Amino acid sequence: IFINTSSTALAVVKYIERKDVTIITNNGNIINEPNPSGATVVLLGGELRYKKGTMVGDFALNNLNHVTAKKSFVGCGGLSPDTGMTTELLNEVNINQLMIERVSGTSYILADCSKFGNRCSYVSCPPGRIANIITDIDAPAQLVREFREKGTWVFQVD
Repeated sequence: IFINTSSTALAVVKYIERKDVTIITNNGNIINEPNPSGATVVLLGGELRYKKGTMVGDFALNNLNHVTAKKSFVGCGGLSPDTGMTTELLNEVNINQLMIERVSGTSYILADCSKFGNRCSYVSCPPGRIANIITDIDAPAQLVREFREKGTWVFQVD
């Protein structure tokens, strides 16, 4: 599976139960996360951005271009039915795009209710390419409805 730099996406690790999972990520903070299943972790490498603990740049992109995952879990800075998934960090856009595109199975956008309606500077995934969103039950009902009307599956959890 792919997991991007989002703290929300990183939280998925503690819910992995299967032991035969490989996590491919540019999120250096995974080192400090509990890994109850003992999943294999592969860091993409690249330029380390200390403030956020992320790896970006050509080296990370090149490594990602040589891998396909069965699933991806990608968090965002903003999510809206008209703009799609957005981020404030230009150097993360290409990695987010590849993590959504290079999947043989399903991609999930992870966004808590605070991300809905936000529009950050850079689009990582246009609305027409968003297949699945996982969010909380407090996500704005109107925006959830708009995504569903566009054919996006929206999973709301407690």
